[in-house]
Amino acid sequence: MNQLKHLLPIFLSISTGFATWFDDIPREIHQPNGDVIHCFITGDQYGKRLHDINDFTIILNPHDGYYYYANLDSNGELVPSSSLAGHGNPRMMGFQPGVAISEKVYQENKLFYHNSESIRDSRDAPTSGEISQLNVFIRFSDDPEFSSPRSYYDEVFQDDEGVSSLRDYYWEISYNTLWVETYHYPENTDVFNSSYQDQHPRNYYEPYSGANPAGYNGNN
Repeated sequence: MNQLKHLLPIFLSISTGFATWFDDIPREIHQPNGDVIHCFITGDQYGKRLHDINDFTIILNPHDGYYYYANLDSNGELVPSSSLAGHGNPRMMGFQPGVAISEKVYQENKLFYHNSESIRDSRDAPTSGEISQLNVFIRFSDDPEFSSPRSYYDEVFQDDEGVSSLRDYYWEISYNTLWVETYHYPENTDVFNSSYQDQHPRNYYEPYSGANPAGYNGNN
């Protein structure tokens, strides 16, 4: 069930009328000096934040590529402090847990991602009957192939009724009216899990910083 808990926020559809909120999704970040910080992501598409196990917010400083504990500026935006994440006691240093963008900034982000063409008057997916979805396995160019066999992922998506899987989840919450069938791509060639390999490495999709010159700038 822990696998399903972490996968659900990824596969649930994001509608234009409602945000998809998730709590404490594990994330591992690497500082330029090699330090590894185990932290979490909480929020939705309009205002997610990175934080440690005690809920102290962490943010990237794009100038040097390090992650620092975050402060809130006068505009309601998160900004990096001068205190490196993972060093010292953030509470003793005066930081408060749960620091997030202001409600004003949150609403501005929401308006930015919405437009008249994206607004729907009805649901964007059925709530009963039988539907099919495609699960595409993809990895970055510097990632190894998936190490688990295809059967491992079948258990997460559509194991038999009564077992904790995505299909069983929707079947249960719909009172046995919605059946979700998942098809994997690409097709498997052997006992291990085949996948599509992207042409770019992971850091291409991460923010630009002094430690990541290949990353993206601003809202790109």
